[in-house]
Amino acid sequence: MTTPDTDEPLWLTTKQVARLLQVSERTLHDIAKAGDLPRVKLGARGLRYRRSDVEKFAESFGTAA
Repeated sequence: MTTPDTDEPLWLTTKQVARLLQVSERTLHDIAKAGDLPRVKLGARGLRYRRSDVEKFAESFGTAA
């Protein structure tokens, strides 16, 4: 699934978000667990982050996403 006006996905994997935010996957896990960045659990091990949430989080910390 992509955003209506671009080919960018609406949902991002942990690896994609960590790369965008320039943090480790472990740090991203800690950020999400603290409730600072919402995530959706898919099955036993899959996690996805909404692109708009990631962009808002990045803006609040001055990181370009």
